[in-house]
Amino acid sequence: MLQPALLGGLAIGVLSALPVINLANCCCAWILFGGGLALWAGRWIQPLLYAVSPRDPVVFGVVAGVLLFAAGLASLLPALRASRVDPTVALRTE
Repeated sequence: MLQPALLGGLAIGVLSALPVINLANCCCAWILFGGGLALWAGRWIQPLLYAVSPRDPVVFGVVAGVLLFAAGLASLLPALRASRVDPTVALRTE
């Protein structure tokens, strides 16, 4: 039988992972939508591009990676800062 403290720690670990999971779901959906929109709009942008195709998979991959990295930092840094706060102090201030 698991100890109640162990279950409490497990619940806190799962709850602290929820913002990162939510970020991954949201960002992946928007990156896929933006990639499709960029593929669709590529025919109008093609005259403005030099030495690169509007459907270049390397460019799409690099842009998607940079966006995922930036979104990960934007989500992870506040979550780490919030995880350092004592819950009783946070609840007392509200």
